[in-house]
Amino acid sequence: MSVQVTESVQASEFIRLTPRPGAAGQWIADDLLTRRSFKLGAQEAAVLVLAGRPRERRLLAEEAAAELGVPPERAEAVVATMEKVGLLVDDAYLDTPRYQWGRELFRRWEEKGWRMAAEYHLAAHDFPGVDYSKGISVDRERIHRYRDEEIDGDRFKEPASAERIPLPALSPDLAPMPVGTDAGRTRQLDRPGLLTIAALALGIVETTRSRAPGSADYLTRTSPSGGRRHPTEGYLAVLDVDGVEPGWYHVHGGLHALVKLPLPAPDPDSEEFRRVFRASTTRPAFDVRCLLVLTSVFRRNMWRYREPRTYRSIHMDAGHIASTVTQLAEGFGIPAFPAYGDLESGVERMIGVDGLAEGLIATVALG
Repeated sequence: MSVQVTESVQASEFIRLTPRPGAAGQWIADDLLTRRSFKLGAQEAAVLVLAGRPRERRLLAEEAAAELGVPPERAEAVVATMEKVGLLVDDAYLDTPRYQWGRELFRRWEEKGWRMAAEYHLAAHDFPGVDYSKGISVDRERIHRYRDEEIDGDRFKEPASAERIPLPALSPDLAPMPVGTDAGRTRQLDRPGLLTIAALALGIVETTRSRAPGSADYLTRTSPSGGRRHPTEGYLAVLDVDGVEPGWYHVHGGLHALVKLPLPAPDPDSEEFRRVFRASTTRPAFDVRCLLVLTSVFRRNMWRYREPRTYRSIHMDAGHIASTVTQLAEGFGIPAFPAYGDLESGVERMIGVDGLAEGLIATVALG
């Protein structure tokens, strides 16, 4: 591939440089626009940083030689190689339709504070989807292939402790009828109300045996879930609920109980708690007595949905449950407020989960 000689070059603004895990002095350069990844040594990574703004190719090589302490010929060769593979780009490349499209995408999304979402959209927006023109058989074939690769056995988390509060047995009589009817704020959240809402929103209505060897049962809740694997988990920050000790609880569907987490009780008056739950504690127009934190276990969802747009099904899954909780609470006359602006990393740290494996999706405040 020949390289057009131009006066200036620069690093593409769509490249993200990160250290290579477990490899000292090595880096990964991901080009979101072209969806290519490069393994770089320390010299190449340094040149990429130096090329953060446009400059003449000759001057870039001279500065790289001085910074790295290498002969000019070596620096010139590194710059030339990086330009050849597309890590460094020239003025003509900046004017291509795709580069201009990416720039405009970033500009519009950044105006709304969506920089990270823009990067994901850029990397995944035209990922080839599944061709269903031949019917649902293509989906069955994929599922059978997945089963051959790994057992579909993840449905419930291990209980964090032996301290539990049983949930009421599920029955139609538990729900306010009709569900969703706003009864007005006639009562505040208490133990029976909290346990009933948790049971109806996150309890398991029925199970269906999987025919695949080793696979876990399929689950049914009052809210739907793709593949009936239910990646959404619920955690309760009990602040001031009559009859329930303040603390953190996991709504465990398999045990049909609240499992007390071995964590410090949440302090709603602390600066850290208010900072982390910045949306769910400040926006409701009522005294918040409990927070329901909804997370997603990503691996559980990704077993079935392995495409880049899987995050959509995760949000739909948690959104159904958030809506169910809100409607149940309103039917009981308990104020509720779903919030999506809490600090993800802070919440995940507070409840003791790894955000890369299980992340915050939404919070529902109950009063």
